[in-house]
Amino acid sequence: MDWNRFESEATDLVVAAVTRRVSETPGERFYAAALHSVYREELGTIGLPSLALHSAAADNSDAVRLDAHPCDWHHSIDGWCPRSWASRWQAALMLEATAVSMPQWHATFDHYLTSLVRVCTDARTALHARDETQQGFLVVVVDEQHHEPLLRRCLTETQLAQHFPAVATRAAARARVAALPAAGRAEYFARLLGSFDGPITSEDAQIELTRMGSASFPVLIGLLSVDGHAWLAAKLLADIGRADHLVVRKLAAALTTLSTEPDRTWVACALSRLQRFDIVLAHTDRLTPETIAAAIAAPLKGFRDHAVNPPLLTYRHIEGFLNRYPAYTAAVAAELAAGTALCSIAAEEVDEALRGLNGLYALIRCHAATVLGDGRLGPQVAARSLPALRAARRHDPDPDVRRQAELSIAALELFEQ
Repeated sequence: MDWNRFESEATDLVVAAVTRRVSETPGERFYAAALHSVYREELGTIGLPSLALHSAAADNSDAVRLDAHPCDWHHSIDGWCPRSWASRWQAALMLEATAVSMPQWHATFDHYLTSLVRVCTDARTALHARDETQQGFLVVVVDEQHHEPLLRRCLTETQLAQHFPAVATRAAARARVAALPAAGRAEYFARLLGSFDGPITSEDAQIELTRMGSASFPVLIGLLSVDGHAWLAAKLLADIGRADHLVVRKLAAALTTLSTEPDRTWVACALSRLQRFDIVLAHTDRLTPETIAAAIAAPLKGFRDHAVNPPLLTYRHIEGFLNRYPAYTAAVAAELAAGTALCSIAAEEVDEALRGLNGLYALIRCHAATVLGDGRLGPQVAARSLPALRAARRHDPDPDVRRQAELSIAALELFEQ
């Protein structure tokens, strides 16, 4: 892809679109333009951004905050680029991004964001040089997934603090917390679990506690005895992994002392994810069948992907359990039913998934058929998986397995084109 040409042509189009809108609305003062809402699908489509402008009445003297998403700004410029131009460059992006593998896709997308930053920088320079906008006019890239880093690449610290104060406040709060000792940081983040107000949210706190590893164990263990909070503490302990004897002992105690079923279920799932399902099994007389089914299925579900270093995929634990307790088969199948978020796998786990595709239990075969259809594993894995999936589509006695095999085949056949 000719990135230099793309950036040059995109810059000219942004400048032209902004100039045209400014001239059409002389009664307003324009403060910023944003390229935003880039649609993408991993290993697939990368779209072109939308363009929005922020303005106010010409006599407005208030400080302008741009924290609102550009979708809510005053001017959305549809058709800022010709359809033929958009089609040509979107095709070029697709060719560049999907030519090899998932790493190639991510490398292309990162390059694309860098190009959009250059477009914004060059467009702002051109607009100022032509005196088309006021000197403080900004041009930025806004993306929810890369929000703060992209704004920092487009703006000075002063501009960021003035026009995106929420971002600046968040950065200052993170800096204050970073200065605390590890125990103090863990206590601070633990207090924010379940809180969605303020510069640092519960989601941020969960990420930081997970990153801190064993330094988070004391505060999370303390939450295991608190109804309504124990579930998240258990989930984070499983995400961190590397559980020591104390963590396992406290999880085991919480399994029988917590008063609410949701908390007990999350604790049981955490123990299973930490490869201690034996503890759950020892309490079958005190746990509901739903909790036991959720726990046995937990290592195969999407939360496994949150772990720092998840244990390798294995179906042995679930096969052994169902051999011993066949009455749980329907409940475990419901936990892994179509539409449920399942784990993703790595290349070194493909052998186990292929084994599972020929297993005794339909719920395991269906899980295997699903995870083998992940295009992010690349063309070499696809070449290994497709013959097995095609055999399952033709011969598996279970319609759900055949249907999932069909869906995975459709996803992987892109590598054969």
